[in-house]
Amino acid sequence: MDYQIRDQNGYGEISLYDYFIVLKNSKKYILFVFFSSIIFAVIVSYLQPKVYRGEVVLSIMPGCVAARDMKGNLVDSVGCVTARDVKSVLGKLDKDKLENLLLKTHYAVYKMNIDDHPEQKDILHVVIEAINIDIINDIIIEFMAYIDNISLVKKSLIQKQSFFLLQDKELSDLLETSNEMMKTYDRMFIHGKIVFVGFNPLELKMSINYLKTKKFEIENILKQLKGVDIVDKIYISKNPIKPNKTKNISVAAIMSLFVGVILAFVIESIKKTKYRKFYNNSKD
Repeated sequence: MDYQIRDQNGYGEISLYDYFIVLKNSKKYILFVFFSSIIFAVIVSYLQPKVYRGEVVLSIMPGCVAARDMKGNLVDSVGCVTARDVKSVLGKLDKDKLENLLLKTHYAVYKMNIDDHPEQKDILHVVIEAINIDIINDIIIEFMAYIDNISLVKKSLIQKQSFFLLQDKELSDLLETSNEMMKTYDRMFIHGKIVFVGFNPLELKMSINYLKTKKFEIENILKQLKGVDIVDKIYISKNPIKPNKTKNISVAAIMSLFVGVILAFVIESIKKTKYRKFYNNSKD
């Protein structure tokens, strides 16, 4: 390209056509950067390990917060461990934490996030990104085992189990006493003996049925009372979420064009500087 030295009056000011000429003359640099970046992005995308996503919703100490005693009153739910408590104990799940938390499966975990539900105190949402789709279930099982062994969870679980076991024993004793009373009444009635005034066998039968119902409910609570349980089935992505080849190549293409254009004008600026120096030296 031929260069003209502009005078002090602004002769030959740069126009859009000048920019076009610069880009045209530097197209080999731009194309080199463009295709090099595309090839590099493709190679990197195929060399990166495939990452799969797994999601699961866990319930921390299910049945604890909504548990009720024999009179139908809510049990001291403040003493129940919530998902937020577990999240606070676990802290940030960085690489070092995961190595201690998941002794057997940490090598396959690319990233792991946990979050509690703003309204449901027992709900913990877990998102796992792993480099092996077949091991995501094992990661979740080991993570749940770790939660079960958190001292805060174990202590609260033992307290709640003790409470309901006591309730179950009291109900069993009441049922035994009530059944004995009913048997005594039946024997007296068969032999034609006088029954105590104010004794209503129908009310006693209703009380026995009520006690059986409450005992059944408490036994179910004891079965459900765990450190952690899965609320819904585990979701695992069939296709890898990373690397995103299309995104990587698109970003590389856009950035390479940007870099190529800048490189073209830098090279043009260097050429002009050299030309000016040569022109000034020749005048002298």
